[in-house]
Amino acid sequence: MTPTRFRRRRVLPLAVASISVALVAGAGAAPAFAADEAPPVPLCPPVQQTIGTHVNERLYDPDAFPRTFTSSVSTGSLPDGASLFDGGWYSEYRVVPTTAGAYDFTLTLTSERGVTSQVACHVDVYDDELHLAGRLTTSRIAAPDRYEEAVAISRVVSGAGADTVYIASGEVFADALSASAIAAQRGAPLLLTHSNSVPPAVEAELVRLKPKRVVILGGTTTIEPSVEARLAAFAPKVTRISGADRFEASRNIILGDAPASKTLYVASGNVFPDALSAAPAGGSVGAPVLLVDGLATDLTPDESGLMTARGVTRTIIVGGPSTVSDSMEASVRSQVSQVKRIEGRDRYDASAAVARDAFPTSGSKKPDTVYFATGERYPDALAGAVLATKTGSPIYLVHSDCIPRDAARHILDIGATKAVLLGGSESLTSDVMALKVCSK
Repeated sequence: MTPTRFRRRRVLPLAVASISVALVAGAGAAPAFAADEAPPVPLCPPVQQTIGTHVNERLYDPDAFPRTFTSSVSTGSLPDGASLFDGGWYSEYRVVPTTAGAYDFTLTLTSERGVTSQVACHVDVYDDELHLAGRLTTSRIAAPDRYEEAVAISRVVSGAGADTVYIASGEVFADALSASAIAAQRGAPLLLTHSNSVPPAVEAELVRLKPKRVVILGGTTTIEPSVEARLAAFAPKVTRISGADRFEASRNIILGDAPASKTLYVASGNVFPDALSAAPAGGSVGAPVLLVDGLATDLTPDESGLMTARGVTRTIIVGGPSTVSDSMEASVRSQVSQVKRIEGRDRYDASAAVARDAFPTSGSKKPDTVYFATGERYPDALAGAVLATKTGSPIYLVHSDCIPRDAARHILDIGATKAVLLGGSESLTSDVMALKVCSK
């Protein structure tokens, strides 16, 4: 189908839904399906889409409708570059639009019993530059260094104090990656320390917070015993969670401190960007982030044991096959019934994809505020994950001088009105403050 060309935005038709019911032969026969087997009315994708930007949007809520449906287009045509994907326990509309135009089509979901539901959808694809300036207000949380910035974020997260405070290394990223999602779920601040001393700003913040419990993340080579002894002056209880390596530490943090959840995010512990993106997404649904050796071919017995012990039924793998191998994905699928991989062309696209999955445009969680953190270093996003979870918001990894186009498209789709930059101008320049979107 050749799309309708246009210059101006058009008035959109209302979507009309219908459900087709198959009846058992015979007068007065009951429907051949239970009422709860009928498919939900499909969810239309965002009306406005932009050439070259990724959009993956769910066609129904798999939590509200935990069954298998098949998706199809019954009339009309999807935008060029678009397709429907059925993942067994979820269905998605996926597109990187290639041709501008107006598209009308009817989406259909079909149950395993042949019952269908339909909705008429309309999409406008533009070949325009994306503009965020004037649509959102901006502010910045910044400090002279990563330690004081984590303190600044803590003051926003825990204005009235905190029962628990997590302490991680400001020099080694791995231990804090798993903990940031857990801290976020517990509403506990995540502070950073030197390996052999506690920064004065952190000590002052501990005095203000008056915690009952301090949790040190990492072994004695990462955070020395002298630091543990010093922290005992600020809380009646100080505990340490560590492991022989980052993977065991990640497991121990989850087993020791993560709230109950049947969902688990999995990311590579060999590199930090994917896990950074996963932390706020996991926090938004109460799920921890497990770091694995993404280059390995199988889950270890301990990793499988963790999934069994927590009763994990859904796993979200963050990152492409270069960071979490296909064989590792297969190993996860042998353990868990519901598995989904979220990836992108680079860390920035992957970050936007994770945010879109956690905050779909069709969902009830449409955040008013979004956060930006540099994709080049980890500390800003780590501490910021707690704040983002508290406000029910995504964090996007961005370039130092512009906002990636996939992130900009999602921000427009959810209708956010506030953007908060995490980090000083050396991390995120005035161009990001001005909401400059990266060029194609």
